[in-house]
Amino acid sequence: MKYLSSTNLSKEMLERLLRSNCIDRVDDQWVLTEKGIEKGGQVKSRGDRQWITWPTSVMDDSELKENNINEKYLSTTKLAGEFEVSRFRINPILSELGWIEKDRKGWVTTKLGKSLVFYC
Repeated sequence: MKYLSSTNLSKEMLERLLRSNCIDRVDDQWVLTEKGIEKGGQVKSRGDRQWITWPTSVMDDSELKENNINEKYLSTTKLAGEFEVSRFRINPILSELGWIEKDRKGWVTTKLGKSLVFYC
């Protein structure tokens, strides 16, 4: 069976694996979960370097198809409620973190903000 490393998968596929709880991010490293092992994921290593590989069949897994993944995004208003801060204060906080910036049409996500993926 042919395997692909996680770095050889598309960013979209990595996000699908993350959203479906097949992988997790811990201390700047991808970690394979029990569900990921069930999907055929394996941890490989060479020296002190570790990576996750996936069977090519993972690309066709119906559970990982984009329209089958239930996503739940938080609006800034809901996010403000989660952290018990004013909805008028949340955008400046996100801006201080470098995740969004003021634009002439309102707030836009920065490159750093787009690289962060939070799901609940």
